[in-house]
Amino acid sequence: AHACAASAALASRQQPLAAIVLFTRLGHTANMMAEYRPAAPILAVCAEETTARRMALQWGTTPVWHPYPRNTEEALQTAIALVRTHLGVQRGDTTAAVTGTQRAPGPKSFAPHTP
Repeated sequence: AHACAASAALASRQQPLAAIVLFTRLGHTANMMAEYRPAAPILAVCAEETTARRMALQWGTTPVWHPYPRNTEEALQTAIALVRTHLGVQRGDTTAAVTGTQRAPGPKSFAPHTP
C-alpha cells in the first residue's frame, strides 16, 4: 500500500495529475497518501461520515462522504463524478486512483486514468 501511495505522489510530481482519488473506510489510505505530499489534490471518498469529518483535517485532502462502491466499475464512475463535482476536474484531465487496504492482504494498485 505504501508503494502505491508513493507511486501516485511521484507521478503527480512528474506529470500533471488533476487529482488523486482513493476510497477509504477508516482513513488509513488517505493518511498514508497525504504523508507523501503529492503535487495533486487528494479526493478521499469515505463510506463513514465520521471518517470524512476527520479527513477534513488531513493535509491536501478533500473528503467526500459517499457510499462505498460495490465493484470496480462503480468505483470508477463514482470517482469521475466526484472529482468533477468537488475538484473541478474536466474531461481530458488525468487523475490517479489508489486502491487496496494497508491492513489486509490482497491486491493494491495505483492507476492513472484520463476520462
